[in-house]
Amino acid sequence: MKIEQLKEQYEELLYEHEAYKDALKVVDDILKDKSIRNNKDEYFNIIKDKWFILSNIWKYAEAVKYYEIYLSAYPRDSFVLFEKWYNLYYANQYQDAIFNINQSLVNDKNSDIDKCLTYRVKGLSYQKLWRYKMSLRYLTKAVNEDWVCVRALVDKWYTLYLLKKYTEALKCFDSALSIKKNDFFALSDKWILLTDMKKYTEALNCFDKALKINQNEYIYHNKGSLLDNMWKYREALEYFDKSLSINPIFKPALSDKGYRLYKMWKYQGALKCFKSIFSINKDDKHACKMIQKIENKTVKVT
Repeated sequence: MKIEQLKEQYEELLYEHEAYKDALKVVDDILKDKSIRNNKDEYFNIIKDKWFILSNIWKYAEAVKYYEIYLSAYPRDSFVLFEKWYNLYYANQYQDAIFNINQSLVNDKNSDIDKCLTYRVKGLSYQKLWRYKMSLRYLTKAVNEDWVCVRALVDKWYTLYLLKKYTEALKCFDSALSIKKNDFFALSDKWILLTDMKKYTEALNCFDKALKINQNEYIYHNKGSLLDNMWKYREALEYFDKSLSINPIFKPALSDKGYRLYKMWKYQGALKCFKSIFSINKDDKHACKMIQKIENKTVKVT
């Protein structure tokens, strides 16, 4: 098949159907044809599409390699340098992500790059490197650059939380929710802080608001965990069950439900939970240990 036909095929797969894996196969076929290199612009446009596809199928480290191929030809492309940080960050290459952001800012003389996003990226990267004071510095800059950026406020709270500045962290949530009253991420994260501050009723209120927006296994499980910590065991089990009704193989809910049933001497129910985990991952040492422990108990009982 000729290159032009292959290009039409992958563009249809990519832009009309978002069939990334199928599009990737066609792009690889195009790149195997050495004649594509005769047209520099066309070749590097295909390289750009390849990293875009790889990013969308979560192959971040591999995508970075194709960014580097592109930048070997266009080293001063500030927007590509800036986009590269995303893949570096999700490939856990945080120091490189920071360096990449700095390079993109040096090359971007027109200051067209979103400054708020730039500071957020640097702040989050420093957060992952455990450099919390530097993280706080850049996340504060992000908020100052665009004070209505809810994402920047939500990012900032966690660094403050890690620095044990709980009151300041709570102010970030209050600011975020004053801008966007029903922000799901702010509501679903705020419980962590409120729980550590022993404000359990307020934490439960956050869950109830979050569940009105999005009912998923994580929120149900987290609410169950909070109820469990409050010694409301029967209610906790109800929320673990709600989590598992959405995702029957959700390990955190299976594990917490199993442990609570075990502590309530409901060994058969507990055993079923841990066996479910073991069937998913036979290398899970905790599940294996709990199965043996419960089976030993039931043998003694009988």
